[in-house]
Parts: sequence; C-alpha cells; structure tokens
Amino acid sequence: MSYEIAVDLHLHTSYSDGVLSPKDLVNLCYKNGLKHISVTDHDCTDGIQESIEIAKHIDGLEVIPGIELSSQNEMHILGYYIDFQDMRLQKILSEFKNDRVSRTQETISVLKKLGINIDWNVVKSFAGEGTVGRPHIAKAMISGGYVKSFEEAFDTYLGKDGLAYTGKVKMTPKEAIELIDSVGGVSALAHPTFCMQGDDEESIRIFDETLMELKLYGLKGLEVYYKNYSLEQVSMLKRLAEKNNLICTGGSDYHGNGAADEVLPGLVGPPVEDFLLLGN
Repeated sequence: MSYEIAVDLHLHTSYSDGVLSPKDLVNLCYKNGLKHISVTDHDCTDGIQESIEIAKHIDGLEVIPGIELSSQNEMHILGYYIDFQDMRLQKILSEFKNDRVSRTQETISVLKKLGINIDWNVVKSFAGEGTVGRPHIAKAMISGGYVKSFEEAFDTYLGKDGLAYTGKVKMTPKEAIELIDSVGGVSALAHPTFCMQGDDEESIRIFDETLMELKLYGLKGLEVYYKNYSLEQVSMLKRLAEKNNLICTGGSDYHGNGAADEVLPGLVGPPVEDFLLLGN
C-alpha cells in the first residue's frame, strides 16, 4: 500500500469464529497503528459493546459497530454503523444462533459416522462465550488428533464440499442489505472475489451485473482492499466500485487462528478518505 494503513473494517472476535477476545483484538489493533476499526463478527453483535468500552480508554482509536451477515450465493454482507441493540435485529440474530447450535450438533453426528468422535462439551468449551460453530469443531478435531490444521479440517470435512458439511438457512442478499439499512447501517459486499467465477472478462462482466442488482437493493460499498488481494485484483474491484458509485471499503478479515493466508490488522485497509464516506 502506498498510504498509511489506519483503517480495518473487517475483524472477528471470539464471539464468532475469531480467537481473540474483544479486549485483545482492540489492543492488537491499537498496537499495530490503527485508528478506525470495525468488529464484524459473523451473524453476531455480542462483542461490540465490550470493544467500544475498551477503546474508550485508548486515545485515538474508534470502534465502529459492525456485523458480517451470511447470505445466499456465498455472499457475505458487511454492515457498518448499525444500531446493534435494535430488538428486531437481535431477535433475528438469536434465531441464527439457535440454528448454528443445531447444525453444529448435526455435524458432530456426521463426523461420528466417519469415525471422528468429538465431544459436544469440548466443542462448546472452545467457543467460550461466543456462538458455537465450525471453527470450534475444527479446534476439537485438531485437539483430538484427527486433523493437523484448520485448512485440513475445512477442506476435508467442514467446508462446503466437505464430507460433514451441513447447510444452513440463509437470508437472501436483498434481505441482508435491507436488514442492515433498517437498523441505520451502511452495507458493503465482503471479499467480492468469493462471489466471482473467475478473473476473466466474462466473469467480471457477470459480477458487474450482480453489483448493479445489489445496489438496487441498497448496497453502498465494496470490499476492494482485502487480506492478500493482488494489486491487479484491487485495481479491478476499484474500477467496478467507481463504475457503480460504491464506497471502497476493506480490511484484514482477521481471525487470529494462524491460517496460512492470515493477515494481521494494520497491513491492509482502505484509505481514510474512502472510510470517511461511510459516515456521510
């Protein structure tokens, strides 16, 4: 990056599938020179208030209330400046949490049939106060010696094409965008290349049409600066964002799980001038 990284708008805590507590994550971000961050746990806002309270004691660090909503077609919709205490939002998120618990128990049953015996209580212990999910199953599998890494757990068993994958009920991208809008938030499409078939011109054209449709629903931003995106990918996405009048957002998608492609907070993010557009 040819500018100082002061913003990270894609971070996860132990309340969803991250490893660090809100306190440890906020302190890491401050240590790494960030000034504006957003805690965007998956379908969960439980870590936001704690993160905000910690940041109150740190001069020059702002925490923006955020969320990452899962939706159909492998689209994740980020929401910023949300009213995370809204009762309707919390009711919906509670339903998501209950569904995740049911799916986790189902996955454990499927794994048992495959000769992988992990205990529900062990999985829950890895989740701590957070919502139980696949990352915690992966930790239990590693602890039990069934796999050596998160990558192996997800590639072989827990990922979409894995032997023990159990699908979940997801809202449509339209519903996710409208939910964020209804609680005063600003929506952005996360890790957009995950939604693309490839990087050829035809795939880009099709994705551009998708962006135009999402914008009609109320989408305001596109995660242009992400993790380890190449300069070519950033350039392509920036061009699409400008064409569709979308704000260029970005972040590390930091989980703290030691994955091979993990990027620390402070190494990737949007320019401050792009970030400021979110609050306008």
